[in-house]
Amino acid sequence: MLVHDTDVTSGGQFIEVRSGNNSPGNVPEDGYAVYQFSVDKAGTYKIWGRVKIDMADEDAFRVKMDEDAWVKWKGIEVGCKWHWDEVHENRNNNQVMTYYLTAGSHTLVFTYCMDQTRPDKLLITKDLDYIPTEKGPHAEAVMSISSKTPTANETLRFDGSASSSTEGSIATYAWEFDGEKTARGVMASHTFKEVGKHNVKLIVTDKIGLTGRVTKQ
Repeated sequence: MLVHDTDVTSGGQFIEVRSGNNSPGNVPEDGYAVYQFSVDKAGTYKIWGRVKIDMADEDAFRVKMDEDAWVKWKGIEVGCKWHWDEVHENRNNNQVMTYYLTAGSHTLVFTYCMDQTRPDKLLITKDLDYIPTEKGPHAEAVMSISSKTPTANETLRFDGSASSSTEGSIATYAWEFDGEKTARGVMASHTFKEVGKHNVKLIVTDKIGLTGRVTKQ
């Protein structure tokens, strides 16, 4: 699995199955994304995925909830844009999957079937009629800089106050300068000693745990 940064996805990143990794017949031995989550109330839940499929032979994932059997999520609509699709079992007439979950912790495992498939996010909901749109519930990181033409040895001020979340306020701000986690808080200052290109990343998390990130050079 590869992880890419981009502003067009809901959290600022997406996963891509590395080219050449195909396992249409069997569940692969590696390339898993494992998500631990909790639900407050027992009930029947559905899983949505925000995905991007470029070609018809790249339209498949596998999904496993807790100790249930693997689901072959194949037959996703092909298109050049990110879109939402319900997890369905291709081997059972594309039946939309629902899961009865007890209150407490659960594990969702996601892996590949075809290469170059791209998931942005997974949404688990008890509202079986809910249809997510656009980026769905998400936090968005927004960064501004004090200078449009920064120079070496200049103290630069970075501001993340324009960041937001669809689900409430931002709780934490974390700044990375050239890959090093060096500051926290809505604002940060940094001085680059060397002339050249430098990367600045802002990672924000809202009060319910949704994370957004943005990187500028």
